Amino acid sequence: MIRPLLDAYGLDYLEMLPNQRGLLRKALGVPINDILALRYITRFRPDLIIGRAAPYIAHARVLTRTPYVIYEDTEVATINLMLSLPFTPRILVHTGYQLRLGPLIERKVVRVAAYKELAYLHPNWFTPDPSIRDDLGIGCDESVVMIRLSARDSSHDYGVQGLPHAKRNLLPFVRRLEEHARALITAEFKLPPGLEEYRATIEPHRIHDLLAQLSLYIGEGSTMAAECGALGIPWIFVSNQVRGQLDEMERRYGLGFRIGDRNAAVERALEILQRPDLLAEWQRRRRRMLSEKIDFVRYLVDLVVSYDAA
Repeated sequence: MIRPLLDAYGLDYLEMLPNQRGLLRKALGVPINDILALRYITRFRPDLIIGRAAPYIAHARVLTRTPYVIYEDTEVATINLMLSLPFTPRILVHTGYQLRLGPLIERKVVRVAAYKELAYLHPNWFTPDPSIRDDLGIGCDESVVMIRLSARDSSHDYGVQGLPHAKRNLLPFVRRLEEHARALITAEFKLPPGLEEYRATIEPHRIHDLLAQLSLYIGEGSTMAAECGALGIPWIFVSNQVRGQLDEMERRYGLGFRIGDRNAAVERALEILQRPDLLAEWQRRRRRMLSEKIDFVRYLVDLVVSYDAA
């Protein structure tokens, strides 16, 4: 997914090892990625590295004494955090972040009134292109629901329960939603026969244009749920895992729902799709959320320009 996005925007990049399946393979890949990261940092000698928590960057920057700032919002990524945070000098988290990191780490933490999704979906920086409806043959007044299926191959995905992936369980789920809206699926894997016809086939860099046209998102992807929240689109995150950001979006702003039971999730989805003035109400909730958040892009630019390693 990342490579097509970088190519679409004409950005140069260097690659680390591809994502490995299984904890053992992931562990074996850490020293190799450490070496690659050290080689890249030594070659380019950056004044500052900024990004997400990444063990190989955190380890290599210690040897090169390169300043490193991360934004972190995934409390359940405990292995990644344990390997990264002790070697990271500054850690940005959102105000709803729930994981307590201990006194040695907490003194490096800065709580920011922003979500990372607002760095690219805040109305100051993003205007959706409604022509995506024409590209996918969606009527101008047609309701659309997106179902997101994850590969569940990240280190924090072990033990996760979400939507059914088998056709015998997923197809009835999709057909119930189809009673009220056009159903589209995005998935990180090949879909079973009979479900591939539901796949939303678009270029990756246009996914947010599509999200902005939805009446509802229901899926296993927490980032995409948060993206819908940032756009003022109702979301249902189907998972037994907690995310502090989504909890804040749900409890403080009413932008979505985390539901662990798949049957309860589809019932809530049907109830949402039948609400009058659904999207107008969600846009009001979005405006309230935006009024309490900062422009994350401007914050990050100011941070980079004025960064003091001390």
